[in-house]
Amino acid sequence: SYSHHIIHKVFMENQACFQPLEEENSSNQWIFAVPVGYDQTLGVLYLEKAFEDREGLMPFLEQLSYFLTNLAQFMGSSFVLAQRMEAFIEKEREERHRLEQLHQLCQKQDEELQAVKQENQRLKEKLEGYETTLKSSQQALEARYGFHNIVGKSPKMQEVFSLLEKVADSNIPVLIYGKSGTGKELAAKAIHYHSSRRDGPLISENCGAIIESLLESELFGHVKGAFTGADRSQKGLFEIANGGTLFLDEIGEMSLNMQTKLLRVLQENKVRPLGSTQAIDINVRLIAATNKDLYQLVKENKFREDLYYRLNVFTIELPPLSERKEDIPLLVEYFLDKFAQKTGKEIKKISPHALDVLCRYSWPGNVRELENEISRLMVFADQEIRVDHLSPHIREEVGLEDGFMSAGLVEYDLKQARHEFEKQFIIRQLKRFQCNVSKTSKKLGITRQHLHRLIEFYKIPIQKLRNRSQ
Repeated sequence: SYSHHIIHKVFMENQACFQPLEEENSSNQWIFAVPVGYDQTLGVLYLEKAFEDREGLMPFLEQLSYFLTNLAQFMGSSFVLAQRMEAFIEKEREERHRLEQLHQLCQKQDEELQAVKQENQRLKEKLEGYETTLKSSQQALEARYGFHNIVGKSPKMQEVFSLLEKVADSNIPVLIYGKSGTGKELAAKAIHYHSSRRDGPLISENCGAIIESLLESELFGHVKGAFTGADRSQKGLFEIANGGTLFLDEIGEMSLNMQTKLLRVLQENKVRPLGSTQAIDINVRLIAATNKDLYQLVKENKFREDLYYRLNVFTIELPPLSERKEDIPLLVEYFLDKFAQKTGKEIKKISPHALDVLCRYSWPGNVRELENEISRLMVFADQEIRVDHLSPHIREEVGLEDGFMSAGLVEYDLKQARHEFEKQFIIRQLKRFQCNVSKTSKKLGITRQHLHRLIEFYKIPIQKLRNRSQ
């Protein structure tokens, strides 16, 4: 229609239109079309009005056009303002939502931060506990392996203590000589825990207790696939002992091939794991021990001379127990206290004659054998260790078996002496017949049941007697 045409024209051209309606039967109709908008046309304000009286029409039309134009501008401005207000409100709503999310995020982060702080505090307290425990353990190790735990007041042991104190705080290699059971490892531990390396590891290995192929891997380590069965890489003892001390016992048992590899490590201060092309820097103090004469092995071409001189920088020789028998009473007292603390059983004393027998025995197993004997006596004795509690081979060597312990019987009353005589007589007859109960009971003139009761009453270690008679 014509009105739609006018509306479209006003909208597209953004120009107001005031004119008569050019349609049939509409001679008195006027069209008022004004664009509505601000920066751009948003719509059209359209009005049709019939006027009967044409007189004075023009002034009125001018006023109406003016009014409608202002109204359209106001409507456009209001519409734009409403749009902007709605956009502002929406933006504010979005900002508020973002602020709420940010607040929640900050609150969550604050909670997480508090949790982290609590966890850090817990870990700090735990670490402090570990440090306290580690320090206590370190102090316990230092106390356990202090020089005072190497018992002895004999001149030879005083000389050993002097050497240990002199060498402890240096980094030079130490070679410890001593027969089996003299305390070589204990001396090595005393050196380590009194040195500047006390906070580092102390690693020990017996070179005589492991075959050469395994010893090389044990000392130097290996990478995955280095040999059949090497399904994962493994650090060697040199690398594990880095910053600390490596104690190699029975160094004289090491093969010449292994000696060559050990010498290279000591010269270069580097170790290369089996199967690897990369050498690893190490900082390790070496303490070696042996019960063999290494210099004699060098003469016999069984030990490398250059390695011998590399190890033989500072030598400590531990005397066998047979050469420091004046220390046996101290050692006995020390081991009695040690096992009393360990087992809760206290042996108040040892009879003078039993102690004399221990001092007269040769102790081929040295301090270790004495320690094992005291451990055994803690089981057999009650309040006092007597001669009859001592191991049979000790009494035999000292010469008490043949005389039926006549020297020891003076310590007992008649009943104790009779029991001791009867016990030793039964033991002697059991040994005579290789612990055959039937033959022994026949010789003693008693029944087998009676002999079993006597064996149980006197706590005769018949199984040990059988083992020794075989």
